[in-house]
Amino acid sequence: MKLTKVPPLNGNPHWKRLKVLARQLRQTRITTLFKTKGRFRAFSQHLEGLTLDFSKNLINDTVWLELLQLAKSAKVAEFKAAAFNGEAINFTEQRAVSHMALRAGSEAPAAVKKTLKALESLVNAVHQGHFKGFSGQPISDVVHIGIGGSHLGPELVTTALSDGTERIKAHFISNVDPNNLHAVLSKLTPATTLIVIASKTFTTTETMINARAALKWLVAGLNERNVRLAFNQVIAVTANEAKAKEFGVEHVLSFLDSVGGRFSLWSTIGVTIALSLGFKTFKQLLAGAHAMDEHFRSAPLDSNLPITLALIEIWRHNFLDTSSLAVIPYNYKLKLLPSFLQQLEMESNGKTVNWQGKKVRYATSPVVWGACGTDSQHSFHQLLMQGNAKVSVDLIVTQQGALSAASEQQKMLVLNALAQSKALMEGRSLNQLKADKALAPYKVIGGNVSHNLIWLPKLDAYYLGMLLALYEHKVMVLGCIWQVNSFDQWGVELGKQIAKQLNLTETSTGLDESTRFWLQQMM
Repeated sequence: MKLTKVPPLNGNPHWKRLKVLARQLRQTRITTLFKTKGRFRAFSQHLEGLTLDFSKNLINDTVWLELLQLAKSAKVAEFKAAAFNGEAINFTEQRAVSHMALRAGSEAPAAVKKTLKALESLVNAVHQGHFKGFSGQPISDVVHIGIGGSHLGPELVTTALSDGTERIKAHFISNVDPNNLHAVLSKLTPATTLIVIASKTFTTTETMINARAALKWLVAGLNERNVRLAFNQVIAVTANEAKAKEFGVEHVLSFLDSVGGRFSLWSTIGVTIALSLGFKTFKQLLAGAHAMDEHFRSAPLDSNLPITLALIEIWRHNFLDTSSLAVIPYNYKLKLLPSFLQQLEMESNGKTVNWQGKKVRYATSPVVWGACGTDSQHSFHQLLMQGNAKVSVDLIVTQQGALSAASEQQKMLVLNALAQSKALMEGRSLNQLKADKALAPYKVIGGNVSHNLIWLPKLDAYYLGMLLALYEHKVMVLGCIWQVNSFDQWGVELGKQIAKQLNLTETSTGLDESTRFWLQQMM
């Protein structure tokens, strides 16, 4: 697919038509749209029990059909085919996008099967006690050192799926702030701790500084002070095996260079997931994501969940002018999902240059934020209900709770989610508050907040895999329609380069007054 040959978005007739429809629909109430029978059935989609309910968005049949025409004219079908066929859709780095191949099961490439087998062998060796610490004791803890895509996914998954019975406890260090390292390592024993260094390039500054500090901690735990012995408890996960060997690591798990960091939890970057939760659980995670992949690849445009999720975001963000997306999971174990999606969406689509190398004249990625319900109800829901910021919302609900003994709490949790959905849509008018004349103006809630409700039957590895792949493909579709490269991240590099330069700076030449002052405070 020749990306640069696709006509610019601004001239797209469906884009122009959607602008007109948005002006016509702005004064309409979502509650009024529900007077049409069968709205939920028409504006909800399902896959193996996962449901995307987008009926509570300010959208009607005319808008929906125009959005589908926009997707068709934007070549979404051709773009996803190119992605699955291994074309270099990451054109600025001349790379294919291979994360779907990591979870393709029996259809996976030979190289993927080989690395998956190596991962399974390592996990089995640790779980069966063949891979021991330097004192001969079995491994009890794993410390995962990474940052960004090499960290967020594994921590999200282990947090979401752990139940407290794991034999190998997972811990995570991402921040170069020494407090992060100390908080984790101070509670652990070097003799029974496995260190995982996760870095695609094996040059990421923060990760390598933390890795060296963790290695010193391991060595300090050895009476012999044997560095080579300490390295036996270090695993490197990288696309740059040579660099890992140069660092001194012998146990290396590799993955494809065409797998982007924020899409890499499905690769050997997920070793900590498998060590903590078991390889069987890791395979179920891959299977759930693969099910969403197959749906995304083959489902028609008008019943394709990732495409629908992307089109709704296009409508809300570009035509209803919502500047941010609040992701609110009504499941405490998904508390890290908003952070994960921040990177997935904003690092992928926080771009201002299109495929033709020209500056875009429309909004791209919204600001993504959020927190768990019901905690969030007592913090930022006030803004959602009565603030003047234009926010769209994704509510994520799991029907079945993790603890059967907490069924009353689980019922209340789901009821709160449904109540918030109803309040976001309906609000509360001045007429409804006539009996409370003095305070009535302060209690009015505008409502009409466009939002999705994503419903999972339960939170297990399979459905979590489906959910994460749903959002991954949404990002890909958004990038296609906005005509930005969702798979590079040049904006991340500049700060890293400047930090390295400042570390080498011995004089104040060329520095601004503020930077020069603060550097002097460190000397």
